Amino acid sequence: MKFVSLSIQMILMSAALPLMAGIDHHELDLKIQSEPRLRWDNVTSAPIWIDGVAPERNQSWGMHSVLLNLTDYVNVRIPRGSELRLFNAEQSLLAKNLDISLSEDSGLWVDHTPLREVDGKSLVIRPISDKPLLVRINPSASQRDPIEFAIFVARRDDAQPNLDYRNPVPLNMTPVSVKRDIDLTAVDYWPLDAYVQSSIEIEGPTRIQLQSHLVYPNTEIRLLQEYRIQIQLDGWHAKW
Repeated sequence: MKFVSLSIQMILMSAALPLMAGIDHHELDLKIQSEPRLRWDNVTSAPIWIDGVAPERNQSWGMHSVLLNLTDYVNVRIPRGSELRLFNAEQSLLAKNLDISLSEDSGLWVDHTPLREVDGKSLVIRPISDKPLLVRINPSASQRDPIEFAIFVARRDDAQPNLDYRNPVPLNMTPVSVKRDIDLTAVDYWPLDAYVQSSIEIEGPTRIQLQSHLVYPNTEIRLLQEYRIQIQLDGWHAKW
């Protein structure tokens, strides 16, 4: 058996929510959970890096990067269905400063124009291909200074199992039904005063989700407040 003790330590938070009718947010949350998440892995060595200038640790950036002089190049591999991101942490990275070409390992290279991200410091190489590709990157003929960037390869995590939190665990007090404009049905919440503890008993292994709303005083004029909830599992683990 596992015991969870909840206690509110501070009060603060909350703002008015926009009106949205007809959307089942619970089903939407479940759908979002099942979609693979995009991750960017910093390229440090083979098998993504092939040859040319090798990535080295850039301590100030906190990642591996490549520094290309005017005659240097770097060859990397894009796995099937993936993409690359070139990133400079200190200054803008422009497509005109680099020559980028793609190959299916046939010896034939095709020029590629990367996409520039809104942050101005990233270029994304997103080829339309269902095959692994080789990418060659070197400074363009118009570039006059060495150019440095980190290389990231995209990876999509496997879909996470849907976590359907539909079975409420009651506290030892009378619930209050709450229905906002964006909700299709009312949801039961259990009131808990500040600095008051309450416990629930669960049997694991399992997952639980805690949802909370601040009781906003009618006389309060601040639109944003903060509050904290302390959670203890079997009396030994606390998280704010």
